[in-house]
Amino acid sequence: MRKYIFTLILITLFLAGQAQPWHWINPSTGFNQINDIHFVSGGEGFAVGNQGKILHYHNGEWSLMESPVNTDLFGVSFAGSGVGWAVGDNGTILRYQNGLWTQFTSPITGMLRVICSISENLCRTAGDAILVFDGSEWQIEAGISGCETIAFLNENLGWAGSGSKNLHKFENGIWSEDGSFYSGEDFFINTLEKAGDYMLLNGKTIHGEGVMFENNGNGWEQVPAGNSNSGISFTGRQHGFGLQNAGPMSFDLHPTVHQYADGQWQTAYVHDKPFQSFTALEATGNDACMASDNLGYIHKIEDGSHSIANGFMYDSILDLQFVKQNLGFLAAHNSGLWKYDAGNWENIFNFPGYTIHIIDFRNENQGCFGAYKQYDYYPFWPDSKLFTYRNGEVSEIPFPDENSFISSLNYVGTDLVFTQRNTIFTFADGQITTESIAFPDSISDLKFMMPAESGSNNRNSSWEAAWMSVKRHDNPENGVILYKTPEGSNWQEVYATGNGIFNNLCIFGHNRVVAVGTNGLIAVFDGSNWSELQLLTGEELLSVHLNENMNGWAVGRNGTLLQCTSGNWSVYEIGINFDLNVVSFYDNTLGFIGGNHGALLCTAGTIPVPNTYFPVSGNKNSLKVFPNPTRETFTLEFDSPAANARIIFTDPAGRLLMEKRLLTPGSGKQLVTLPASGLGTGIYLLTLISDSGISTAKLVVK
Repeated sequence: MRKYIFTLILITLFLAGQAQPWHWINPSTGFNQINDIHFVSGGEGFAVGNQGKILHYHNGEWSLMESPVNTDLFGVSFAGSGVGWAVGDNGTILRYQNGLWTQFTSPITGMLRVICSISENLCRTAGDAILVFDGSEWQIEAGISGCETIAFLNENLGWAGSGSKNLHKFENGIWSEDGSFYSGEDFFINTLEKAGDYMLLNGKTIHGEGVMFENNGNGWEQVPAGNSNSGISFTGRQHGFGLQNAGPMSFDLHPTVHQYADGQWQTAYVHDKPFQSFTALEATGNDACMASDNLGYIHKIEDGSHSIANGFMYDSILDLQFVKQNLGFLAAHNSGLWKYDAGNWENIFNFPGYTIHIIDFRNENQGCFGAYKQYDYYPFWPDSKLFTYRNGEVSEIPFPDENSFISSLNYVGTDLVFTQRNTIFTFADGQITTESIAFPDSISDLKFMMPAESGSNNRNSSWEAAWMSVKRHDNPENGVILYKTPEGSNWQEVYATGNGIFNNLCIFGHNRVVAVGTNGLIAVFDGSNWSELQLLTGEELLSVHLNENMNGWAVGRNGTLLQCTSGNWSVYEIGINFDLNVVSFYDNTLGFIGGNHGALLCTAGTIPVPNTYFPVSGNKNSLKVFPNPTRETFTLEFDSPAANARIIFTDPAGRLLMEKRLLTPGSGKQLVTLPASGLGTGIYLLTLISDSGISTAKLVVK
């Protein structure tokens, strides 16, 4: 019963978190830097980072845990799977016990950088002082400050160090200076690491070269560092990993993970982003490790292969669109076209050397996308490509102007309309026709007003009007809006401004338009007149979405995020400084934001997974709920399921709240009782899925 109560606590926390409009989907830290990783076994680990973020690794996935603090956490350590500790700024000490983190009384208010669990009842942490936990409370053991690493060979022998060869030794209850490195070349201590019967010390010289020493209790001896200069982690003396971050000339080096095996160092993984850095490392096996970077991604290196452990990619997202609540597509800068389908991300098309930057999908089986290749030499024009996607097959559409960016892309019925420079192209029945505006004006966006409501995903062949934003040829800061009806022979200029150029348009409601652009420019057409809003930011705005009630968002450079509530705009602080490129909504409740470095945000805590799309079985594994309606508790009754069984719990909007895998199948009826006090009033869907069938039931909460 305790497991089910804990699961519903997670559900309650999810519902409470819905008050926040956006949830970070990739990675799970919300781009808070991870500072330390610790594994208690090959299948379970913990990571801590800035703003109190705590991650838990279990069953092959990282998930965000509830944290009692929002201060930066720098160290985490476990002596076993049941009890662990985390430390951080402002003297913060957290204890993990019975599945929860709680704050523990600290004797200092300064910074604590590292922690080392020697046993469940003996633990030490260092930073502005060295503290010891004796099984009941934390006390100051030594007034040694500035330590950034600490490790012990056993209860009576350990070291703490930092900076330029500042090393202290603990032996037989006494801390004293270790002067082993007073002479010789200067270097900076980074990591102390227990490796079997040896203590390893890793650091770097003033030139950024890695150094490493070993000590079995009889003194320090230098050993090859394999270029590792920013941390090490070993499973034993003969197997481990090391980090190499850039030295003084960072542009010359991509951050690298090196692997040590049986006396030899070799390169295990080279980060493709040279200006990022690795922040923590943990060996999870002789041939596997996890390394975090300063954006909060955790990289998994195993048997020579690399993957992102707490996300699906870290490439910049340039465009995205969902065609179902649980199915969508996105375009990434270097890695091409991605598809989300029922909880799984898949890279479905990548054109090497080209950037896919714009997409439009009619449904899950039909869409189109544009790509470009930017050259760094004369004549500087990009090489552009246009592709169609049909039932998983990609085909290229040749078109006349392949030397300029595709600036907008629209399906209008069965026709495909796209723009480049000053030309509108229409692809219909295998033929391309063109329409041009005055040269050298250039089109930045084109949107069609359809008879269906703007919040609908229904498509048809007719359109009522089209709006187009144009960059004026005589002044790059002059933005223009053009308008046309199907019967009109020419585009009409309906609005112009000298305050910037427009990048993106959104038609909301009926015959209402919002346009955003450079210098924080926002202009709104209310059905009769255009007007510009008072500037809220000087940053360039790249994408906008409003619904018919004038609720929505605009995103832009350097983490700019603006919120519109019933027509009133305000700045929404999100705490990042890189570009947000696109905001896109499936409906009025489910929205997404994509940005640089793989930033993906969603209005739901998790992107929906399949639930109502399954066929419902007959009498097998019948699922009953009682009492129904309920206020406080409810009980699920079902036949003991076959193999691979799980219960999915979703809210009225189809968002996943909980997925519970069931134990080994048995015989007879099975009952599970859960509290409902944390759920809001409404109707909820329960789905039981197993190899023998699928059953559903509705729960009404009063």
